[in-house]
Amino acid sequence: MSDIGGGRGVTGRSVDNEGVCGQAGNTASSVTNSRTGVHGVTNSANDGAVGGEHVSGGDAVRGTSTGNGVFGASLGTGSGVVGFSAGGAGALAQGQKAALQVQGPAAFSRSGVLAVAAGKSSVKKSGMALTPASFVPATIQGKVAGVQQDPATHPPQTLRQEAGGSRIRP
Repeated sequence: MSDIGGGRGVTGRSVDNEGVCGQAGNTASSVTNSRTGVHGVTNSANDGAVGGEHVSGGDAVRGTSTGNGVFGASLGTGSGVVGFSAGGAGALAQGQKAALQVQGPAAFSRSGVLAVAAGKSSVKKSGMALTPASFVPATIQGKVAGVQQDPATHPPQTLRQEAGGSRIRP
C-alpha cells in the first residue's frame, strides 16, 4: 500500500500478532505471540533490526507512552541502551522529579578512590584531565582515629584543584 498524496505509506494491522514485521537475513524470529506494532528481525552482527534516520536534524527514533517512552534490554552481556554523539551528550536525561534514577551499582569511567595518608593534608593523582570547573567530591569512607563525621551535619567536601596541577585540596 502507498499513498503519495500525504497519507500513510504502509499500514499493517493485526489483532493477534505484529502489525508489521520486517526480516533481513535468513534467521527466523525467536519472538512468538508478540503484539508489537512494528517488529524487525536480522541476523547481521553490524546492523540493527529496526533503524531510524532523520536527514534534517530531528529525532531518528521517538517513543511516547504513559509508561516508558523507550525501553531497552539486553539478554546477553551488552548494554540495554547505548547513546553516542559526535558533538553533544551521548545521553540526555530530563525529568520533573529526577533526571536520572539508578537502580543497582553505578559505574563511572572517570571515578576512583584515593587515600590521604596519615599526617598528610593532600593527595596527588596524575593522568586526570581536571579543569577549573571540575567537580571532585570527597567522602570519608571509613573510621579514622580522632576524626568524627556526622553525615547529617557535615556533608562530603568538595575539593579544589591547585593551579597548574592535578593536586587537590579541601
